Amino acid sequence: MNKPVPCASALQSQLNEVGRKVRECNEENMSEHRFQLQNILENGGFPRDTPIPAEADRQYNNPLRNSRGNTPFAPATQTRDVLAENLTPQKKIIAFNHENKLCKIGECARRRGVEVDCPGHEGCTATLSVEENAGDEKRGGRKLASILTSGSHPITVDKLCTDADGRMAEGFGDEMKSKQGVTTEHYLDTVHLNRAVAKAISRARITPQLVTEHPCKSKEHRQAINRLADSIAWRAEREVRAANQKFGNRKDLAAQSITAAIPALIKCYEDKHNLCRKYSLVCDGEKCVHEYIPKFARGAYRFSPSDTEVLAVILRKRMGKEATRKTRYSLTTQKAESVNHAFAKTNPKHSMTCSRNGVNRDHSAIHMVNNAIGDSILIKAKACNVPLAPNSPALSTLHHMNRRQSYFRIRASSSREIQQSTCSSTTKQISLV
Repeated sequence: MNKPVPCASALQSQLNEVGRKVRECNEENMSEHRFQLQNILENGGFPRDTPIPAEADRQYNNPLRNSRGNTPFAPATQTRDVLAENLTPQKKIIAFNHENKLCKIGECARRRGVEVDCPGHEGCTATLSVEENAGDEKRGGRKLASILTSGSHPITVDKLCTDADGRMAEGFGDEMKSKQGVTTEHYLDTVHLNRAVAKAISRARITPQLVTEHPCKSKEHRQAINRLADSIAWRAEREVRAANQKFGNRKDLAAQSITAAIPALIKCYEDKHNLCRKYSLVCDGEKCVHEYIPKFARGAYRFSPSDTEVLAVILRKRMGKEATRKTRYSLTTQKAESVNHAFAKTNPKHSMTCSRNGVNRDHSAIHMVNNAIGDSILIKAKACNVPLAPNSPALSTLHHMNRRQSYFRIRASSSREIQQSTCSSTTKQISLV
């Protein structure tokens, strides 16, 4: 083909234009999803302005472990705030906020001796100055709430689930209260909370002893001690779920039952089940399986009084009254965090950082998550004035990608439902004994 090869600047200009159209396409698509949520509320007999539950999460363009301890701020130059609705099983992404400290135009101007401030000058791609803290999740929460409450299809949120290591819910609630007068309740992600409990137990200075006739080697002994944290966190989660399932909407009774099970849980690992028979909903005093722990070490732990006190303090973070109130619906941020895998495809964290088109790449990833892969490519191609022919081979390939993606989604959801039903039936049988 005798077509001239385009120069790099022409390719960059075309990329900038395509990226802008993709961003506008995704913003319009998220607005359509918000409109559909209002229709779902109206069809269900609720007013269109009824608040909905949602989940939110933040991701950074750099691994935070790289510079932890070397800077008081988050060691990142770009952040991504994602908010997903929890009204429908699909959990569509309905709001996205991107913050950026990078601007090549301003950097080149300063190298030439021209004084410019980022953000603010013409063509600036930065939204934050270098001095601002990129880890301010409170600011990100306010921007997410502002996006939801503005536009032609405003949405309000009364239940927001986030992880426990940020202040996004605080900023989100303040903005939602000031703009719409809606009070947003904050709930904690149970997955993050369980990991935090296990990590706290591992880092705590407890030295349990193993009293067993099994001639275990030092490696097996260390393994039994290390797995104790995961086992206790898993047992605490089962106690909370069993109490919520038994008491239902009677939140006070559920909180009392969960808090009273803390000493029984600790004694259970010492093979002392007197408290289990009275307070535990998981252990009936006879048959108790300690997950993750070797068979020879089950019931063989011995805790000192100081170890028991430390474990009780840590367990209150998961089984205390405040933690029980914030986790009574067992909400998670798994959908919002799953978008990170899409970000890794369009905007890889470890290999590249796009100062200008990073936000456009992120919008492309969100559009791919909200729609099937094939449909997303078709919609974005049409938005960029590159429609595909009705009978083209590419179109049939995209339809095949949609069917394949739908198959794996149904298969994954069915396997999770089977696993959850098995766990709930086991808990029911134990609680009825």
